[in-house]
Amino acid sequence: MALTKDQVRSAIRAERHLGSRVLPAGTDVVVDAGATLAVDGGVHFVSSLSGAGVVRLAHNARLDVMSTEGFTGTVAGEGRIGIADGAALDFGGGSSPVVDVDHPVELGANVTVRTTVRSGNFLVARASSFVGVENLEGWTATIGGPRYRFVLSADGTSIYLRIDTGFRVLIR
Repeated sequence: MALTKDQVRSAIRAERHLGSRVLPAGTDVVVDAGATLAVDGGVHFVSSLSGAGVVRLAHNARLDVMSTEGFTGTVAGEGRIGIADGAALDFGGGSSPVVDVDHPVELGANVTVRTTVRSGNFLVARASSFVGVENLEGWTATIGGPRYRFVLSADGTSIYLRIDTGFRVLIR
């Protein structure tokens, strides 16, 4: 979904008053092939990022996202992609990671991963590196019921969600 005329006007007004470019919070951003989204400074929050274009982040910019599903473009610059403090990531059935970029990703605190999967190991996020991995300790997951348990773990470039029932029968 592209920005509406009113959202563009709102961003222009914010730029005049704040001196920086501001994306309307919660916007779904599509960066078409051949296009560049220049994020010049500050922290911006978007619900989703998709398309095949380029996102260029200035050194003092951070773009917080809830999902990069459908984004096949590139992220460039010295800024960071981020998952905001208190974000709720919709992981659904676990078929694809919610964030998948070849760029450093900053992990917020107190994030909730919402999912409908019942058991297994799932890739939640992939990046060239993660900043704030210690914040995973405060992340939670909403799963199908109270008998399920989860573990979130990072291996440097990937974050995995492991879900099981906590009940195992060993037959020898």
